[in-house]
Amino acid sequence: AVRYNIDMVVLILNDEAYGMIEWKQRNMNYEKWGLDLVNPDFVKHAESFGAKGYRVEAAEDLGKLLKQCINAKGVHVIDVPISYDWASQRLREVPAECAEIMRRAASEFGKDLVCE
Repeated sequence: AVRYNIDMVVLILNDEAYGMIEWKQRNMNYEKWGLDLVNPDFVKHAESFGAKGYRVEAAEDLGKLLKQCINAKGVHVIDVPISYDWASQRLREVPAECAEIMRRAASEFGKDLVCE
């Protein structure tokens, strides 16, 4: 994307593990095994490819940072630390919430956005 001057924002939901698999194993009463990861520093990784890297330090900062990145040129990688213990309680809410945020951002910035 950097090489081709594509404007895009990438959100990395970073739980330092295969958290979704762990969540499923826990719900099926399986023992946790081999799911913890040591991820790279995604901010430095993005910057090493010529993108701009960010790490969200507080949940309330994500909206402002996302708007800033959507409105800026270039490739922006946002590392968002998450916990599936917390997130599993909200899994059903997230797609609708994300879609609404993207609809508002698209109308505000006049850009095509995807939320999957």
